[in-house]
This record gives sequence, structure tokens and C-alpha cells, in this order.
Amino acid sequence: MMGQEEPAGPSEQDARPARHGAGSVRVMFVVIGSLMVVACLVGAVMASGLTR
Repeated sequence: MMGQEEPAGPSEQDARPARHGAGSVRVMFVVIGSLMVVACLVGAVMASGLTR
């Protein structure tokens, strides 16, 4: 947000949003992937506990 508001060269303006966008997308994928792995582990533990 701050980087876009500050008057900078066109190269910097083009590079900053792209990097932030790619970073946010990667973070989202990592968070979603970790949550899915945790959910699978919890589900497996619950299933094994219920079967026992």
C-alpha cells in the first residue's frame, strides 16, 4: 500500500506489486496446504481413535 502511494519510477512500481502479489499467492497456497495436511492428520487420528 505504502509503496504504491509513494511516487517512484515505473520500474519500481511495476516490480513491487508483482512481487507482493506473487508472495501473497505463495503464502496463501502454503497456508491452505498446511491446513489441509493438518486436517488430514487430525481426521486420521480421529478415525483411528473412533475405530479403536
